[in-house]
Amino acid sequence: MKVYKRTWLWLLWTLGLLAVLFHGYSEYTEFTESKAQSTLDLSRNLHNFSELTEHKSREVIKRIELSSRLLAQQPEMIALITDERAIAPEQLAPYQTLLSTTHSQVSMITSIEGQILYRAAKNFSLIQNGSLSHRPLFHRTNREGFAWDIYYDIASEQPSLLTSILVTDKGNAVGQIVIEHKITWFPLLKIKNSDLLLVNKHYHAGFHFTHNGSEKIKVEINKGLLLQHKRTNAQLNNGQPLKNLEAFQADQTLRLTPTEEFNIPYYEISGFPSRKALISEAPLSDRWSLLIMIPIDQDIDKLYSEISETLTNILLILTVCAVLHKFISFHFKIRELTFTDELTGLHNRQHYNLFVPTLIKLHDREKISNLGLLVIDIDHFKSVNDTYGHPVGDKVLKAVAQLLADSCRESDLVYRFGGEEFLILTQGDTLEQLTAFANRLRELTADLDAIRSDVPNGVTVSIGASLRAPNEPLTELFKRSDQLLYQAKNNGRNRVESA
Repeated sequence: MKVYKRTWLWLLWTLGLLAVLFHGYSEYTEFTESKAQSTLDLSRNLHNFSELTEHKSREVIKRIELSSRLLAQQPEMIALITDERAIAPEQLAPYQTLLSTTHSQVSMITSIEGQILYRAAKNFSLIQNGSLSHRPLFHRTNREGFAWDIYYDIASEQPSLLTSILVTDKGNAVGQIVIEHKITWFPLLKIKNSDLLLVNKHYHAGFHFTHNGSEKIKVEINKGLLLQHKRTNAQLNNGQPLKNLEAFQADQTLRLTPTEEFNIPYYEISGFPSRKALISEAPLSDRWSLLIMIPIDQDIDKLYSEISETLTNILLILTVCAVLHKFISFHFKIRELTFTDELTGLHNRQHYNLFVPTLIKLHDREKISNLGLLVIDIDHFKSVNDTYGHPVGDKVLKAVAQLLADSCRESDLVYRFGGEEFLILTQGDTLEQLTAFANRLRELTADLDAIRSDVPNGVTVSIGASLRAPNEPLTELFKRSDQLLYQAKNNGRNRVESA
């Protein structure tokens, strides 16, 4: 029955392993598809949003350029500039009213030589040089005709877009107009579950836009390709600390660290509500970029959840297998206790009563040939107990039982039938072969050395051997073999009688 138990356990764990492999493979396939789809969706959303943001930004710049050029072409404005006299605020009132509808205003007007004809009361500090000079805009305007840059408004602590446009009269440049545009269009580009950062590439400083406004930030990037820009000494104020850099005090510092999970590259962000995000850079100019950030915490958590669910299911399968293993082992342990003699480990009478009738039926149907029965009894066993004690008697019983079990074939059934009496059921032997086998067992028992230290003269056995006749009841077979056993004892013991 041990082989039978091992077979069941082997089958159990094989099925369990197959279930784990099948479940793992199906979950892995589903997870791979989900991961690929998530990666594709995130990348597509980031790309589309980046393109949309950059397109909208350029579109705004173009509209501002158009309005600036229209303003520069007004005859009244040209006349004010060519007069080269200081321009009073009331002279610009009509234009300021018109520009106010787009949150803009004329900030400064100069002659072509750079003489300031008009300047608004407020001043701006460029993050990239920390001065109150608009010279970078002047130079770019002279070269390109239209220039723009983003300045930091000290008073409102908000970014402003300054545009500069050349004013021409009959094809000749006579001056330029600088217009300030409030950056109110960035929040409009913010979509659900995303963030926009306007960052100066020279100093990694800028603004985080929300629907409620903006906050000042500094960005620290550990590796990665974001905001790459070579800063010259001139741009860094000849390597000296910027005079007015302290005017820009960031509300918080964001640290971006590129990392990867599930083959999804993203940035780990500290100092920000979102911990993980895809980031795309949309360059606005050689100084400024928009960073579009799409949080992916939920997407990563979802993938981890799928893995956790898979591992939980696999653990559940293995737990079920472990429980069934215990159940099967317990089942066979109960069977062993029920059908096994506790002292010798041989089959007992309960096993005989349950399983031997099945052999009888097989023999009747000629599935088994020559069903033989040996009834074995230890000679003078009572005197062994009386002389040497019951512990030695038990040792003799176990030694004889072990000898019988070791001497039999796998198909033979060996029983301790009670006391010092043993039974052996054999298959396929003729009466002559059965008698020879019985005599070999008798001789091996007489030569058994395992008990000589306790019983110096050893022990012998008497055996009755018989073959079952066709359709003979089991009780009759046992009765014939038992009578032969008593005949062997009456004829002097340590002998075999067969019929």
